Amino acid sequence: MPRTMTRHALRRYAVASAVVAATLVLAACGGGDDADAVADDAFAPVTAAVGSTPEPASPAPSSPAPSSPVQPSPVQASPAPASPAPGASAAASPAPASPSPSGAGDAAVAPGTGTTVTPAPVPALVDTQAELEVEDQRGDGRSVRIEQARTSRGSGHVAVFTGTTLLGSAAVTSGSQPVSIPLSTAVVGSGELVAVLYGDDGDGTFDPTGDPLILDEDGEREDEDFDYRVS
Repeated sequence: MPRTMTRHALRRYAVASAVVAATLVLAACGGGDDADAVADDAFAPVTAAVGSTPEPASPAPSSPAPSSPVQPSPVQASPAPASPAPGASAAASPAPASPSPSGAGDAAVAPGTGTTVTPAPVPALVDTQAELEVEDQRGDGRSVRIEQARTSRGSGHVAVFTGTTLLGSAAVTSGSQPVSIPLSTAVVGSGELVAVLYGDDGDGTFDPTGDPLILDEDGEREDEDFDYRVS
């Protein structure tokens, strides 16, 4: 008998021994089949108790835990631009600045000096013989030289401007002549000047808003621009 038997097995073994003995007695008395059945029933549990080690139970397969569905992150919508309230006017774009009366490159004069001439509808005289010739020149800013001023419509005037600012004028007679024009408003910065030929309204005094312009054969104002450098 193995040493490793437990007490329970020993008891069962003793019972089995008693059964065997009873079986032998029955066999001797002629009850063979009954004796075999008794012996089988007696030894079956003893064999299982003594010789076999119970198999470990296989773990039941575990069902995977249901995964929680991934919730999509909400998309943040960009706010739509606010519409202006009914009746509200949109902000107006700043209006472009008006150009100064003097064009770019005009000769400069001292601030606050000179007479600004506003163009106005004045009588005009067509003179197909009218002509002005002026060269670029240098000076002290106080006078201008006109090489030739010609008119066939009687007396008139030659005026000098920077932009729309009148600098000075001089009288001319019918025919062709050089003219020196003193500038009542001195030029203090080099730039462009314009000489313009006028007729006379009969008073002998130059008035840019009343004396008629002299027009050439094409109907354009008789004038001449030139460069003046203050030296």
